[in-house]
Amino acid sequence: KGSDLQDVDLVLLGASTWDFGQLQADWDVVLDEIATFDWRGRRVALFGQGDQMVYEDTYLDALGTIAEQLEPRGARLFGAWPAAGYAGVTSRALRGDHFVGLALDEDNEHDATKERIDTWVRALADAVAHELDSGSSSAARASGAAVQATSLDAVLEPA
Repeated sequence: KGSDLQDVDLVLLGASTWDFGQLQADWDVVLDEIATFDWRGRRVALFGQGDQMVYEDTYLDALGTIAEQLEPRGARLFGAWPAAGYAGVTSRALRGDHFVGLALDEDNEHDATKERIDTWVRALADAVAHELDSGSSSAARASGAAVQATSLDAVLEPA
């Protein structure tokens, strides 16, 4: 719920793109909630999964749909991911030569997933830490340190 996000410095949202560019059905409720929340100035990082070979015209469109809901509400999108190296895709998630968030393709490039996530998490932590070092509250600094402490193994392997 949006009210749960009032004191959060960085929100990570992830979604897979289904069929021809759709969000999975359970995102309907989430999009309704997004519409009621004040995102002004809030950092949001997106990550998504899709199949760039079969659905090259709609690869990660779900992330584009989410970004299109967040951007007009003032969210500050973090974690853009370079589109170089992806198979000639077109997508609602593209902004210039970057996707709005981390682009994963477990169907065709599963061997690249761990390295991509590691790289992306480090980049997010560095960006947040840089902002926090530029003059924020000590509480925000502490939450930034928590982001830096996140490892891929903790994300992928249940406790």
